[in-house]
Amino acid sequence: MLDKVFYLREIGVVTPVSLVRSRAEHISEAQASASQINNLNEMAEQVMQCQQCNLASTRQHVRFGYGNEHAELLLVSSPPNAEEDKQDESYVGETGQLFDAMLMSIGMNRELIYNLHIVQCAPPHHRDPKPEELHACRIWLDKQIDCVKPKVMVVVGRIAAQALLESDDGLDALRQKWHHYRSMPVLVLLHPAYLLRSPKQKQKAWDDLLLLQQKLH
Repeated sequence: MLDKVFYLREIGVVTPVSLVRSRAEHISEAQASASQINNLNEMAEQVMQCQQCNLASTRQHVRFGYGNEHAELLLVSSPPNAEEDKQDESYVGETGQLFDAMLMSIGMNRELIYNLHIVQCAPPHHRDPKPEELHACRIWLDKQIDCVKPKVMVVVGRIAAQALLESDDGLDALRQKWHHYRSMPVLVLLHPAYLLRSPKQKQKAWDDLLLLQQKLH
């Protein structure tokens, strides 16, 4: 809807107020609903019906957070790719195997963590989420973080890191230091899919994992 509004303005057509109000009303309603929800099950039901941005019309699944609701470690991952969206599962195939190995190297596994995506729906053609999509989904992201109350947060991959930390810096500039979000420590990790494409970077990933392990223990 917002894309349509911007396009109409670009070609000189006066934008109907109803188009703008419709999306704004969806976001306002979602904010009001989120403020009344205090558990993840109720929130999941609301997110499944979310119509706050254009991704609602192209998604195959809604990737609501999953895992240990009392986890000390919470991961914020980049948007699901096409295969993850198709299988309705995060970190699949070789990427999933490497992801599991990374967790195991510091004594963790998927059952011990809570994982969610920076946006709950996969953008089409594996493109980066648009600013308005990130903004619309931030309501659900923040509410899940508040419900889980982790000890440490990890943000995985460029898209998620730049969006969560509101930074244009590259991963090398964001790595190996502790950031904070909602008063919680946040560490940036390289995405396992990137490590499969660039195996020489695995030493960097190990250095980051060691930093995470020190914070957890």
